[in-house]
This record gives sequence, C-alpha cells and structure tokens, in this order.
Amino acid sequence: MKIASNLSAVIDINEKKINTIAFEDTYQCNEFIRNLLNYLCSKEDGDDLFSELIDEDISTVNVKSFHSIVINCGTLDLISEKQMKDALLKRIESDCRGREDIGQVYEKIEREIGRLASLVKIDDEQYQIELDETQLQFKQFLKLFKIDVHNNFSNLSAVQARKVCIDLMKDKKKENILFLLFPEANLGVRDMKNFLNMVRSYQMTTIIVTNHPYFMVEADNLAMSKRNMTLFDLNEVREEFKLLFPEDDVDERIIKQIAINEFMQSHLIKDERYIKFINSY
Repeated sequence: MKIASNLSAVIDINEKKINTIAFEDTYQCNEFIRNLLNYLCSKEDGDDLFSELIDEDISTVNVKSFHSIVINCGTLDLISEKQMKDALLKRIESDCRGREDIGQVYEKIEREIGRLASLVKIDDEQYQIELDETQLQFKQFLKLFKIDVHNNFSNLSAVQARKVCIDLMKDKKKENILFLLFPEANLGVRDMKNFLNMVRSYQMTTIIVTNHPYFMVEADNLAMSKRNMTLFDLNEVREEFKLLFPEDDVDERIIKQIAINEFMQSHLIKDERYIKFINSY
C-alpha cells in the first residue's frame, strides 16, 4: 500500500505498522491532510490536489474496502466531538440490543410516553391541540441523556480519551486504518511513549502526520517530504554511515536521528566533550 499525492512523492505504507509522515513546508502539510480527509470522506473538492491510498497496481484503493479511524489530536476534548458522540451512541445501542432486561424496561417507557402524549392537550371551543403518538427510536431516547465517560469516576487522561475514541470507532468486520494528526498535541513528553505503546497494541496500519522528532524516530516507517516534493533519502544516510563505521552494526534509530536532524536543519553538537557528556548523563 502507498499514498499518492501531488504534494509529495509516492509514500510507501507498511501494513500493520506505524508509518510517520513529516513535511518541510506548512502549506504542503496542510493541503496533504485536507485532501487525504476528502478522500477518506469520498468528497470531491473540485481542485487538482489529491492525496489517496493506492495499491501495488497504482490503482486508487476504494475507501469502502477499509474502515478509517481519524483522530485530530489537536482537539482538546475528543469525547465531545460529534463523530465521537455518534460512535458512543452506536456502541451503547449495539451493546443494549438483545438484552431482555433493557428491552422490558424500554417497552414500559414507550407505553408511559404514549399515555403521557394522550394526556397532554389544549382544549378550546374553536380548536384542540394534541400530541400525536410517535414511535421513539432507542437511539433518540439515548440522546436525552448526558453520557459521562470516566475512569473510576476520575477524568480521563489524554491517552485514555484517545483509547476510548479508537475503541469506539474501530470496525469489527473491515480492516481498520488509523490516521493520527499531530499526536504530540496535548501530550506531555512521557505520555508520548505511553500513547505510542498503546497504538502499537492494536496492530493496525497506522499513518501519523507530525513534525515531532519522537514520533519520527519511533516510527517503523518514516517518510520526510521536502519542499521540492521529493522524499528525504534515508538510504543515503544509511550507506554513508556504513562507510564511516564499517565495523558497526547499523542502528536504525541512529540513522533516523541523523536524517531528522538534517531534514530539520538542526545543528548537531560537534564538540566531542559535550557528546561524551550527553551519552553518559
């Protein structure tokens, strides 16, 4: 599987792995996300920009063939998002379906609502106003309640809230593909590791858009799109590393760290004394 876009070169996607995509240019990053979301929602926006999944035959992957889970991590209160509320109601409705005890209680409620409707009326010599009896759908009934999501009556942490979202939105029948937009948002440094470990536990194909070094280094597959819409060549860094350190085994984390620093144009500390201090600190 790959992602094709006219905002970057074709990006390989490793299935059941964590794939991180970073952009040098802000406009390209934002447009890439916008067009990817349009593709996932099967929207046509009328311009020539596109970002979509393609297969090995370079054919567009039909969005109906998989289930996408999109989490915009920049949203502080994810549970309150309409998409999450709908998923939450759907899950509750599904869990309640087939339960005899709930069915019996709901039948009583329906009868009482019908009785209430028959009692509510306004009489006048010239007119009468009454409530028509209506069939109250269970999902509509659930919307009357405020749903509280908590952990032993404590507020959820950001990581727990994201877990709720993934659990509610994942599909039991289709392949799930998880899209995470800027997962570093609203997370402390230590929670980034906890969150990524949690994501790995799902063993889903995961596509992350970020410019945070942690999610770039820890990715199973890293793509860094330059302003000229080519991808940074990690293999070139790998080959140069082998030439400089022919006796050493290639450490992919080190390769990615070097590549990220070059991509971000961060200046590495060159003084050997400071390097020794950092490594032994």
